[in-house]
Amino acid sequence: MADEESTCVSNDGECSHVVFGEAAFDIWKKGNTIALMETYESTLEKLFPEKTWIYEKEEEDYQGEWFAVGFDESGYYFHQGSFGSCEGCDMLMGIESESDAIEFFTIMNRLTPIGRSLDEAISYLNKTQEGMWITAANAIGRIISRLKEMF
Repeated sequence: MADEESTCVSNDGECSHVVFGEAAFDIWKKGNTIALMETYESTLEKLFPEKTWIYEKEEEDYQGEWFAVGFDESGYYFHQGSFGSCEGCDMLMGIESESDAIEFFTIMNRLTPIGRSLDEAISYLNKTQEGMWITAANAIGRIISRLKEMF
């Protein structure tokens, strides 16, 4: 996968990529500063291409939380994070160097196994909803609904 052609287009700066494991990620580079040209979703899909992903997010006042469940024949996996409108409140926006990008990929590469079966995964997600803000709990509820619809 690391030899994929870049989709990065830039009139100011240089398009390049950073390789992490088997995945290549598009970056924009100008001097010593870089910006990752990926989303949370595309990052998970490149890190774990064998998994099918379901994503949900909740946003309020330019910030929020995102949730993802990935699954394949080995089971179900969960990942969550937060996002915002500035470098200080959004890890993806705060990437300014290749070492920042590697740290981000390392964090994104950690999935929580939530079950080998759909029932185990849904049980985990139901427990995860408890104690969450209502908007986050609603996002998890939408993932549960989508999983049930798929199977």
